Amino acid sequence: MSLSESARLTRIRIYPIKSLDGVDIDRVAFNGLGGLSGDREYQIIDELGRVLNAKRAGEVITRIRARYGSNGRVMSLQRGDSEGRFWLPDDLS
Repeated sequence: MSLSESARLTRIRIYPIKSLDGVDIDRVAFNGLGGLSGDREYQIIDELGRVLNAKRAGEVITRIRARYGSNGRVMSLQRGDSEGRFWLPDDLS
């Protein structure tokens, strides 16, 4: 069986902020490094400048819910009863 007969793309999901929820998008360009534009372009860092991720920060990260606007740019982060809104740059695809 050839690749063209068996491969089918059914969904594109990027994770704009490393270790947080993703967002489904209709189309995406590749960045210069071979990855998807808009995928893991941002990260959460602690007061010492270290990147927080699920491996190092465990529950701190996994309890944060990220929601994105229809264009993937406006987002909110929620942890328990606390919520904040943020605007990501317009170049996010």
